[in-house]
Formats: sequence, C-alpha cells, structure tokens
Amino acid sequence: MEINLRFFFPIIDTILYQIRRRFEGLYEVASTFSFLNPSSLKENNEADIIKASYDFAILVLILLDNMVNYIIENDLSSSFPDIITVCSTFLTIPVTVASAERSFSKQKLVKNYLERTEELNIDQIINNFANQKARKKN
Repeated sequence: MEINLRFFFPIIDTILYQIRRRFEGLYEVASTFSFLNPSSLKENNEADIIKASYDFAILVLILLDNMVNYIIENDLSSSFPDIITVCSTFLTIPVTVASAERSFSKQKLVKNYLERTEELNIDQIINNFANQKARKKN
C-alpha cells in the first residue's frame, strides 16, 4: 500500500492534471475558432459573426506582437529571422488597410462635394463675381 501512496498516486495525479490542462487549452482554441463552425454560422446573425471575426483578428495581432517581443527580448532574432520578417510584415498590414480606408473616406467626401456642386449654376456664380467691386491691392 505504501508503494501506491509514494509512486502510483502522484503519477496518476500528474497525468490527470496534464490531461485537464491540455483540454482547457483545447477548449480555449475551440472557443476562439467557434465563429468558423458551420452550425454557429447558421445560428448567429451577421453582426455577431463580424464582431467575432474582428475579435479574432485583434487576438492574432496581439499574439504576433507578443511573439515578436519575446524573440527580440530573448535575443533569438538570429535564430528565427524568417519569423521576425513575416510577423513584422503581418503587423504592418493593418496600417496599410487603415490608409486604404482613409482614402476611401476621402473619396466619399470628394464625391459628396461634387454631388452638391452639380446643383450650382456656374453662369450665375460667374456673373455675381463679375458684378462685385474689384479689390486689387497695389
């Protein structure tokens, strides 16, 4: 009985702990990717799916940033140069997307301005300008 207490039970306890820990990690991964499950796609509305995909994208960026910081802090960049390059490139993509979104926003402003100016009578504006007093500075 003493052999069971000294060897067997601690080994069983360690095995059970490791199994629980691994399944907790698996559950965390499964919950992260749950928005990709076809059954959840049918059950959730479009807004929930979009929110889950944005949350996932943010999580990926945080994990990549943490990985790059870990590699740099532990001076492992010479061991993993390709990972640093890929992560750095991937982490700059949101900046590129944001600049594209800004350009689309500016494009929308220009379009609205042009639509408003179509209603103006150019001849009337020219006549009003011509009838005003000339104000030249000498």
